[in-house]
Amino acid sequence: MEDASRGRPHFPSSLVNVFRWERRDTAFSDALTSSAEIYAAMAKTQTGMVRVVCEPLLLIGVGVFMFIAIVALFMPLFQLLNELS
Repeated sequence: MEDASRGRPHFPSSLVNVFRWERRDTAFSDALTSSAEIYAAMAKTQTGMVRVVCEPLLLIGVGVFMFIAIVALFMPLFQLLNELS
């Protein structure tokens, strides 16, 4: 498995090192379990970072949209008042 995983270009090198333990049953299962926990923690961290970045951008986008919508609704009223005076 180690040789097969080395040939893959997008395969993480840290996971290739885990496959060195494939002939040792208990150690291999423990190494795979530990790797799974590490990758799960990394995925949770990355998704948390996306939430931290996207939330303010979404709020700003909604605010800009609401501002444009309000201005678009009141612009004809302002033009009408200017023409009447």
